[in-house]
Amino acid sequence: MFFSLSGHSLPNHAMMLASGIGVSFAMFVIPACTNLASLLFVLIIMGWCMGCLDCLANLRMILLFGKHVSPFLQAMHCFYGLGAFVSPMIASAFLLNKDCSPYIDGFTVETPVQRQSSGNVSTIDTATVRIAPQPQRVFRYRHMSHVPVAFYILGALQGSTIITYFCFQLAIAMLVAYVIFMEKFRGLKPKGKVRKAIPQNRWLPLWAGLSVDGVIGYLRDMLGSCGPRDVVMVTLFTCAGLFLFDGLQSSFANYIYTYAAEAHMGLEKNEGAVLDACFWGLFSLGRMIAVPVASRFTAAFMLIVNITGCSVVLLLTLIFKWSRVMIYIGTCSVGLFVSSMSPTVMSMCEQFIDINHTITTCLVVIAALGEALCPIIVGNLVVSLGPTSFLAFCLTFSLAAVLVYWALLLAGRQTPKYKAAKPDSFIWLSGKQLVLEGESTLINTASVKYYSRMDETDSNPDLMADDHHNHTEFDRTLK
Repeated sequence: MFFSLSGHSLPNHAMMLASGIGVSFAMFVIPACTNLASLLFVLIIMGWCMGCLDCLANLRMILLFGKHVSPFLQAMHCFYGLGAFVSPMIASAFLLNKDCSPYIDGFTVETPVQRQSSGNVSTIDTATVRIAPQPQRVFRYRHMSHVPVAFYILGALQGSTIITYFCFQLAIAMLVAYVIFMEKFRGLKPKGKVRKAIPQNRWLPLWAGLSVDGVIGYLRDMLGSCGPRDVVMVTLFTCAGLFLFDGLQSSFANYIYTYAAEAHMGLEKNEGAVLDACFWGLFSLGRMIAVPVASRFTAAFMLIVNITGCSVVLLLTLIFKWSRVMIYIGTCSVGLFVSSMSPTVMSMCEQFIDINHTITTCLVVIAALGEALCPIIVGNLVVSLGPTSFLAFCLTFSLAAVLVYWALLLAGRQTPKYKAAKPDSFIWLSGKQLVLEGESTLINTASVKYYSRMDETDSNPDLMADDHHNHTEFDRTLK
């Protein structure tokens, strides 16, 4: 994450390429880990690479499409759910489905013992026998499961994606090199003056922040780049929403199997795996549906529908918690409603403020914290209060999300960006596109050159004067 903060100093595409290679390499190394320390080290590297990919991918998508990012962001996040749905199916083919816990920790068995009592009457008692751990069985079951093959397959899929990405970037680099060659050696000259981009605040490199002054300056730059008070408020409420949404998603996905196995409602253990597959399947379907929906409805309307639907379904599931049918309906519905919450709230945030590197990093870090901390909290609640506390926790998070949503909506409507481009409807996206002064809704004009083999002096001065007059009248009309 610290390297993604210095997005102005390090090339984003190079960071994404290196992070993708790191994730693929970690998938191949995990089966070779023989102790907990090495596994933790590999998982830390893998988590860091995945965090960089998540942060930079969201940032580049938002910077590329601006306020029209909603359907594209939904499409990108759709593949997250697709991967979460397909990966367990790939891994399940190589699992032995054998519980090795008794052979790792040891176990006890009760054996009948016949005793001779007075009067030649024999009685049968039971004796408890402690069985020591059996590492040889664990070793044999480990080799029978072929689990490393699943990691190799997933690592190969990741590697092939990275190779495709690298080839695409190489093609783009070759096109840029061709333009530079034509400009330098073949007389290709930029037509008109090219406007220089406004220099942005450059982050201190990571190695330059070792001193106290360097750390203070780094924090000052980071806090100052967030903007005025309204930008900070919108960012904080968006971070809170992402914490709740990702925490709800990870908690429900991780503990629906435990709830099905320990709630004593007549569900078999294999049905827990079916419930987990139902959740991720509807999760992928929900994000796929959100792609065309986001091009017709506003992000604010989509988010309130998702939060309300999730709250109602969780409430009904908690009321009818002994119904097997309701558990299936609730799992599928929660997966459907929670699927597009995170990308939608990021799209909603972009409608209110301009998202930069710092804000994107804060959003991704807080979302990752929610995804990591909430399952730990739910696990402790299930152990101390029982499996029903799992549904109560999810319902509490869903109701808290309603309050965060209204706080974000009220804070966002006070921002200058929202007031300048106030939408006509809360539900429908309007076809009207406002072009503000100094802003282009499609691409950044400061980075575009129009090339010609003619010199600048060869341009028609009359046409240039007319063009200048038209631009002046257009700017006056906007003002």
